[in-house]
Amino acid sequence: MKIEVLSIWLICLLIVSCEGVPADWSLEENRVNFSAHIEGITTRATNTTWHKSDQVGIYMKDAGKSLIENTLHNNAKYINPSGNSSFTAASESDALYFPSTGNKVDFIAYYPYRKTINDFKYPIDVSSQVNLFNIDFMYSDNSVNFNKNEREVNLSFSHQLCKIVINIIGYSDYNLSEMRVVITNVATKAMFDLNTGVLQPATDYADVELMVNNDGEPIEAILLPEDDLKQKDIWLIFEGNESKAYRYSLGIDKNITSFKKSTLYTYNIALNADEMVQGLQGNINDWLEGPASDVIVEQTDQIPPAIKGSKLAPYSIAEAQAKEGQTGIWINGYIVGSFTGTSVNSFTSDPASAKRTVLALADYQNESSTSEVFPVELPIGKLRDEINILDNPFNLGRKITIKGNIEKYYSAPGLKSPKEFTFSTSKGHEQ
Repeated sequence: MKIEVLSIWLICLLIVSCEGVPADWSLEENRVNFSAHIEGITTRATNTTWHKSDQVGIYMKDAGKSLIENTLHNNAKYINPSGNSSFTAASESDALYFPSTGNKVDFIAYYPYRKTINDFKYPIDVSSQVNLFNIDFMYSDNSVNFNKNEREVNLSFSHQLCKIVINIIGYSDYNLSEMRVVITNVATKAMFDLNTGVLQPATDYADVELMVNNDGEPIEAILLPEDDLKQKDIWLIFEGNESKAYRYSLGIDKNITSFKKSTLYTYNIALNADEMVQGLQGNINDWLEGPASDVIVEQTDQIPPAIKGSKLAPYSIAEAQAKEGQTGIWINGYIVGSFTGTSVNSFTSDPASAKRTVLALADYQNESSTSEVFPVELPIGKLRDEINILDNPFNLGRKITIKGNIEKYYSAPGLKSPKEFTFSTSKGHEQ
């Protein structure tokens, strides 16, 4: 087991003594110095160490007391300023000092930081897998009975969720940019009690789409622990000109029968029986090693789950406006115009005034409000040539389904780097 040690310097907190006398900020011996490690791993969910601007939260309480009974400092925010192993207080009011009275204290810490936590309950939501490090919840409660005479406090963080890795084998006949991977009916929301260190029962279940690397790298997910994997499936859905789907039922797996916290589970999936599966291992082995399963899946005629944002269930324009940061997303709307300037405020419905490089989509065919239009980039090439309304004014008013990345564009959420589109009355095209 490798352990990465990081130093967290907690500085400059005004602590009021039992007599009401403020602590002396100049007393170096009162400063709390931390070293910390993450149990069982050397890296994080994204195969790196701590990232620049990572944020953790820390509570300081009277020794032996619960957070509810006596908390000396609530939810102090610490930030990694440079991407190395050091964290510093986000502000003077966040910084921690030992009580000048010499009283002993305990520390509770967690990652990632959340500004608002009610009743010491941390809400966990894994329904979006876009940024794994933002949902890789970790917890530390080992640091007890320290006072100002101690030189260093050792924090030990542990993963409270589990990690899934899927290796796809035998995909040479497929374009991975057309593949969507979905795990169905998994727990997505729960509360973690920072006071007791207990993950409470899940409150929501849903189908979860995983992020796919077009270069064939392992597909990863952070999920809530579950004891029963029945009624859960892994779907591989190819949305090309000829849609195909593959399904694997987790309930029949003999090697992986549950998801435990802090544990890595690996599925090596071959798309057909001609591909031999022989214990292929992913390149991520920094969690507690759990079992791996080698399986062969065959194409199914069953209807795959329709995940919002897929080609089967594209986002409306109103939905897309709230999905900034998502990639490989399908949206659906009417072509209502273009722009003359560099922001949505320059919207025009006149094809003669339109730019070739951008479209405006909306949910309604006659939309003219700039707050309701959605800019779509038209990169140079066949896609621009066929869609832009300056050269193709007859496209105005047509309904289109188009795939791309939802990013800030024309000073508003928009679609960039589109690769495919389909008119409601014509066949789809690729750039």
